[in-house]
Amino acid sequence: MIKTAVAANPYIEQLKDKSTQDVPQVDYLIIAHPDDRMVTALKSAFSEYQLAILTIPQFGWDMSGDAEQEVVQWAVEELNVKGVLLVGHSQGGFPNEQVQLFNGSSDRQSASGRQGNPLLERVRQAQAALVKSEQHFVDQLQGLVSLPSLSEKTLRDPSWIQGLFYRAESGIFCLVDPQSGSFQALINDSCIA
Repeated sequence: MIKTAVAANPYIEQLKDKSTQDVPQVDYLIIAHPDDRMVTALKSAFSEYQLAILTIPQFGWDMSGDAEQEVVQWAVEELNVKGVLLVGHSQGGFPNEQVQLFNGSSDRQSASGRQGNPLLERVRQAQAALVKSEQHFVDQLQGLVSLPSLSEKTLRDPSWIQGLFYRAESGIFCLVDPQSGSFQALINDSCIA
């Protein structure tokens, strides 16, 4: 199944291009939201490793989907990666994004129908978007951890799949526990290597 899917899977094609660029062995597959500042920080933190970084907009992630499962399985079989790191982003969004930020609407009524402060309403909307983005990330991480094709690896080494969440507002990474969905800020660079 993987062999026929390779030609049709753009993520695998992207990794094939990257893995043939004079890289003898890829240590880790990183699936991350495309943010240059975040990706640069990841490369710096993991500078002693060979990385295959696949950038996919977070709002389009579906770790239970065929394309994402195939690319992870391909990286395991063909690149023999030591682990997978899923990296989310506070401004990465979520599917069918419902919250419209800074849309210029002149509606100043709050949810309760009272005259509200438009600036505070925008802050509430931004916070609601962040919460939905975080939940989407946790759902994707849990989906990745529970893939049947990876269950043997994750049983032997629960850290084989890791989740980081980048808070663009502060530039801080958080380690995400896939079981509890909790976020722990990593203030020290040595924490993420």
